[in-house]
Amino acid sequence: MCTIFAGVENTTTVLAKNYDCFVDGGMIFTNRRNMSKKSLVMPPEKEFSWISKYGSVTFSQSGKGMPSCGINEKGLIVEQATLPATKYQEKDERAEVNCLEAIQYLLDVCETVSQAVEKFQNFRISNNSVKIHYFLMDKGGNKGVIEFLNGAINYILGKDILPIITNSIYRDNCTYKGTYSSEYEENSFIRFEIVKSELLKRGIMTVDRAFTILEKAKRTDTIWSIVYDLKLHKIYFKYGKQRKKMIDLNVIDYGQTAESYLFDMESEEEFCWQPYCREMNRKNIERFYRNQKILKLLELPDAKFVINSIDNHVNQLEE
Repeated sequence: MCTIFAGVENTTTVLAKNYDCFVDGGMIFTNRRNMSKKSLVMPPEKEFSWISKYGSVTFSQSGKGMPSCGINEKGLIVEQATLPATKYQEKDERAEVNCLEAIQYLLDVCETVSQAVEKFQNFRISNNSVKIHYFLMDKGGNKGVIEFLNGAINYILGKDILPIITNSIYRDNCTYKGTYSSEYEENSFIRFEIVKSELLKRGIMTVDRAFTILEKAKRTDTIWSIVYDLKLHKIYFKYGKQRKKMIDLNVIDYGQTAESYLFDMESEEEFCWQPYCREMNRKNIERFYRNQKILKLLELPDAKFVINSIDNHVNQLEE
């Protein structure tokens, strides 16, 4: 589960998220420009390849290149939340990417929401992917919700959309009548309504106000909260009960020959980038995929195979 929202004003520069999961941990990564990349898919799926145009910072529990969310140097934010109603497109002639790799691809090659919408035509999301929907925002205040329903892609776009997603179909949330079919759906609607009521109070969305709203929409399994500030080009995040930390995106070198960095979100130290370390990335991957609930949810019979595949794939891209 997750709760994602932005300010309702057309000129908003703030987007916020509660990340809810029953597995602890998480890493933050820098991602460089001009890097050749390819998707991690299994035959008979077709491999998708691209070259990163922009640098980015991403958050992940399942390894570098498989981000839960992130922002690039041009101010494009790509977020996601679980959506059980998702049904991805049927197999066609296009190459495939995992639903999380799609986030990295969009951050790598897009500057705006409209560009990202166009790029969704270049690939197909693997039907082996987790069921999610996407929330995008760029520095111009343009917003977009992208969902896959009944095998078709749906776009809700514009500066004036109600900028909230939880874990229900966007239009269902917007027309909520107080009835629900399950406890899961009920919780999703409740969080949507909490945020909606706060946003309708108007007023400029600030970082502090965003964290206050996130606190009100928090679940018992919320493990981290993020607020992006596009005006100052900074990210603020809180892991668990730790104090708020800040990432200054303005000082990061995304050059191809620059060093890659990471940060362990569980660290209680002040935020400070560390050189990318394969062992730390693998530890992050192992924690996630060795969780029995994750294996069952993703229908993965062999955790070791998945862990080794992601670890080796990322290592090849980082070489």
